Amino acid sequence: MSAFQSTWDTDVHEFRSSWDTDVHEYRSSWDESPSEENKQVDPPNAEVALSLIKIQLIGVAVVLLLILATVLPLTFILTGISTNTTATARIAKSFELQSLICGNMKVFESADFSGNDLATLPSMNYNTCCASCLTTAYCMGFTLNNTGQICYQKKSIASTSRYDVNFISAKY
Repeated sequence: MSAFQSTWDTDVHEFRSSWDTDVHEYRSSWDESPSEENKQVDPPNAEVALSLIKIQLIGVAVVLLLILATVLPLTFILTGISTNTTATARIAKSFELQSLICGNMKVFESADFSGNDLATLPSMNYNTCCASCLTTAYCMGFTLNNTGQICYQKKSIASTSRYDVNFISAKY
């Protein structure tokens, strides 16, 4: 048997002895009934502990928000996602069109329903073109050329339309 093995055995034996003594002491204290002073909770200390936990949770929330505020823009930069002003303008325009209501017609952005004209009315904006169609007999919809401000009232609507960003159309 080596000197190391002998030292190891002695250390393990001493540890076991101290462990058994500690466990025995704790077991005997567990078997005893709690004393009156151990039964009572000190309310002021509990309130202080609760306050400290709340402060720690607020601190964790602030740190997480700071991390999010830092990581989110970095994610856009690293992944190549950029804020495209053209896309932003398109989104803004589509939200604007949601407010374009013409009776119970459905509004179409960048759509030109060509042909089947009932009337051609110059110098019209969206509201006047819509109002004119609503008050004209046999008007089934319209196409408004935004750049030329020309309203084309339709006696019927083709099933297909031509894509053109300068037009807004509506139909029943």
